[in-house]
Amino acid sequence: PFYDRKTNLYHVSYQSSLDLANADWGDIAWRSATSSDLISWDLHHEPTLIPDTAYDGKGVFTGCKVPSRDDSLTYVYTSIGALPIHHTLPHLVGSESLSMAKSFDNGKTWQKFAGNPILPSEPEDLEVTGWRDPFVNSWPSMAAALGRDSENTLFGIISGGIRDVTPTTFLYAIDANDLTQWQYIGPLVNFGLNMRPSRWSGDLGKNWEVTNFVTLKDEIDPSITRDFLVMGTEGCLPSALLQAGDESPCDASSGPSRPVRGQ
Repeated sequence: PFYDRKTNLYHVSYQSSLDLANADWGDIAWRSATSSDLISWDLHHEPTLIPDTAYDGKGVFTGCKVPSRDDSLTYVYTSIGALPIHHTLPHLVGSESLSMAKSFDNGKTWQKFAGNPILPSEPEDLEVTGWRDPFVNSWPSMAAALGRDSENTLFGIISGGIRDVTPTTFLYAIDANDLTQWQYIGPLVNFGLNMRPSRWSGDLGKNWEVTNFVTLKDEIDPSITRDFLVMGTEGCLPSALLQAGDESPCDASSGPSRPVRGQ
């Protein structure tokens, strides 16, 4: 979701099957909706982005709006070139790539970048459990921690995990003046597999999806800030606190009942 100041419209894009008459998962594209008040929405039934190239022919998966300095709205998204994909399966290098699309008519139509994919695969020499769902924004506290120019640097994170090591999100520094330039910095966290923050919670799983970052300030003292990651977790272990036969929220989204993407 994002707000376009030029048109005073809120935009939301969402994954959708190309076949609206069929509720089964498959042929994943994007459709969109706009609103002036976040209450009434105008649904645009024609797809915004469709899987029609070699690099995204198996699906246009999750992405996000990117702050751009030209006269456009800009998306980056996970382009899928091969299926199935699941954290329990070997990950085919290049099956998930990063692509970009732009709109120069306030989101009415979108054109894929001619140089797609802007990142053809996960970092070299890493065996990942997944590599998808980019999230991009400015991040002044991260820029300060890394000694980067916060005015001209955006940060991107791509969710996944390092097989048999940890779930994580992969951190990139992006040239704010050239959104095709992504520099890999490294995995943002390493908690190990199935790290459990407390005895009252589920664990952090083996693979992450759709991770976002946000910095919150103290209302009384704005100099006090905290950085947060919000993620979806896969591969969690059953919780000992649950009654036999129950599922935790984490297990419900990551257990055998969840279909492998592409099957």
